[in-house]
Amino acid sequence: MTAVADLAVVGDRLLTTITGRAVPYGSPTDVGPFVETIRRGCFADSLRVTPNLPLHLLHTDHTPAAGVTPLPVGVSVRWIDKHDGLYGEWKLDSSPEAQEAGRLVKAGMLRGLSLRFHSDVGGSVWSFRNGRDHVTRNRARLVSVSLVSVPAYPTSVVSEIRALDQGRGHDPVRARRDADLGGQALRGLGVARPAGDGVLDRPERVEHVDQRHVPASRQVQSG
Repeated sequence: MTAVADLAVVGDRLLTTITGRAVPYGSPTDVGPFVETIRRGCFADSLRVTPNLPLHLLHTDHTPAAGVTPLPVGVSVRWIDKHDGLYGEWKLDSSPEAQEAGRLVKAGMLRGLSLRFHSDVGGSVWSFRNGRDHVTRNRARLVSVSLVSVPAYPTSVVSEIRALDQGRGHDPVRARRDADLGGQALRGLGVARPAGDGVLDRPERVEHVDQRHVPASRQVQSG
């Protein structure tokens, strides 16, 4: 088995950024004990207060797992609220554990995204129909996002992973454009862009996620 430390850099490129849909809106989904629906804007108030949230592996911030780091492997730097879901961008740490997670994402083996959140008082509406409990989440506090093998919401997946291309020079025009796009995305949620966010001092290369390893079966993850 290859040691984690040997996978810190893929080729000469450090894996730096992942993007994807954290959760779809208005999509009733069987999450095991009940059917859950997340409404658009459910996390908007929470993200205005705390936009930079940790990215974990397999919810180890909540449920420790043997051999998996309980520390974050990244942090959210951008949120985009669209009609079909909440999208995010996360910066990966340069640690061996974070880079190994990025490698598995790139290979398509760890491409799911799963939320951990706390429902606000009065923020959830429960009902019973067709023999099942249903809950609609209207307002909740987002705590963290985790990379998982199979997400509770099948469309909550990573869509891209970016790698730092160390063999090319800095492109100031692209850097400025990326910074402007990041600011616009955060302002769309009413979130002030944090100092030092977003632009790397070397350009990134986009690596599309290999989807050939997506499991056919579905397994419920928390969140």
